[in-house]
Amino acid sequence: MITWPMFAEQFYNEKLLVDILKIGVSVGSKANKFWLNIGEEVVVQRDDIVKAVEILMGNGQEGKAMRMRARKLGDAANRTIEEGGHSYNNLIQLIDELKSLKIARGLEKIRLEN
Repeated sequence: MITWPMFAEQFYNEKLLVDILKIGVSVGSKANKFWLNIGEEVVVQRDDIVKAVEILMGNGQEGKAMRMRARKLGDAANRTIEEGGHSYNNLIQLIDELKSLKIARGLEKIRLEN
């Protein structure tokens, strides 16, 4: 993923992708200057974008390693939504809790009517 943060938490997200997960390439944006100084300074140069694309999409070892790590993360995410995965199980538990709550409220309503 090529990262180009502009404001708020996007800079933290970039650090996560580039430095921790190592599946991203920064184009070098360091501050939100788009809205503050329109027309005064170019935040990211064309050459920086070209370099990021070449690293990510090229045949170099760094790009291949990033794509492999991204694929592994994607596979892990997919496993969580399969039957028996953590996200799947959590959703089933939420549905069961909501059903129980609905039944409990129905019983409470019946009890109050009598």
